[in-house]
Amino acid sequence: MIRSLLLAIFFIFSLINDNKGAELKKLDKKIHNFLLHQQNRFTGLVESFFNTTDSLLHNQASTYDQALSALGFLVLGDYKSSYKILSFFEKKFSGKGFCNFYNTLSGKCGIETTVHLGPNMWIALASLWYSKITGDKRFYRLGMRIAKWAHSLNHISGGVVMGPFPDWGGDWTKVCSCENNIVSYVVFRYLSKVCKDKKWKRIFVQEIDNIKDFIRDICIKIQDNKIININVGFSINKICTTTSSDVVSMLLLGFSPKEIRDFFNTTSEDLVKYADERFLVKTDNIQGYDFTDLSTCSKIPRPRMISLEWTLQMGLAFLRISDFYLKEFKHTNNRHFFDLHLYYLKKANFLISEVDKKIVCTHSFCTYPYSTKAYQQVFNFAFWWKTPQGDPSKSGSIASTMWRLFVYKKFNPLDLR
Repeated sequence: MIRSLLLAIFFIFSLINDNKGAELKKLDKKIHNFLLHQQNRFTGLVESFFNTTDSLLHNQASTYDQALSALGFLVLGDYKSSYKILSFFEKKFSGKGFCNFYNTLSGKCGIETTVHLGPNMWIALASLWYSKITGDKRFYRLGMRIAKWAHSLNHISGGVVMGPFPDWGGDWTKVCSCENNIVSYVVFRYLSKVCKDKKWKRIFVQEIDNIKDFIRDICIKIQDNKIININVGFSINKICTTTSSDVVSMLLLGFSPKEIRDFFNTTSEDLVKYADERFLVKTDNIQGYDFTDLSTCSKIPRPRMISLEWTLQMGLAFLRISDFYLKEFKHTNNRHFFDLHLYYLKKANFLISEVDKKIVCTHSFCTYPYSTKAYQQVFNFAFWWKTPQGDPSKSGSIASTMWRLFVYKKFNPLDLR
């Protein structure tokens, strides 16, 4: 009788898992449909936000989101749609960098004409991934050109500055972003291995060494073997001590646990502990990571909210750490590594299930909102950066949706090697 009961329970759980797998396959297709729905068939650009009531964001394509969309199409096997996006940027590149936003209808610079390092290097990253995945080397040259442009920018303490010129938002020639430099590191690291030009190979090697120094000296503040703060970067002759959850998630995605230990004198575990203590909150009926910590929220002021995008980045990072410890267990047969593998797998699955509570679906596609609260200022130093207007339960974001896709595919865009 007990055996029959156990078999019945096993059968029920098998059905549940099968249904869950079917839903994930359906989600995969519905995310693809969302991408196609957002893509302009003439310019190839993908509109960043769905169903927002903020008219300023209508027909706006964040350059960062275009890179994510190109990568999303790639991992879905839709090379044609990915090609359309990268082809737009290939034609646009003039050696001066891309605007942060473009208008999806006209293809001209959009609401934010600022030129920042990060979005440009994300386009480089997507271009190089396209070359690696498809074998078509057309966009490899675009990735190289963007990397050379980044090298030409001012450098501070080993880091590449945020932009080539000042504008209304600040003097970007004197500002270094940790997040921008992490994605730059990934691009330089890859090119240092595959570039055949000896001169540029040496330059890229020097860039990755310099950025490692910048991250160690500026981004991660350690005292008595403990992380005191993860800084967002360097601004006008001083370290900006505002803290941001995406710096942590991108460190975990851009560097393996071994590299974090060897390069930065800390551990993945300590970075995760810092993130959980500073950013992990329970609000709006789910648990996830805020953009920043309570101290920064108090300065704005604003309530705590959850970034779906950055929470998913952390979920993907946990999957990466989990895989790392599974390999360590297989190599050493040390049970402790297997326990760590299970611990991070559980953390990842929990975060993913929390984010999935906020999914927004129509009959044909699914998307995820940008954050759990609408029209809130994100950071104290950027008054213009606010979450989109409109009910999050009815709106969608390319960034959040793409990172959900990356989690589903277990695709880490910052692990280009």
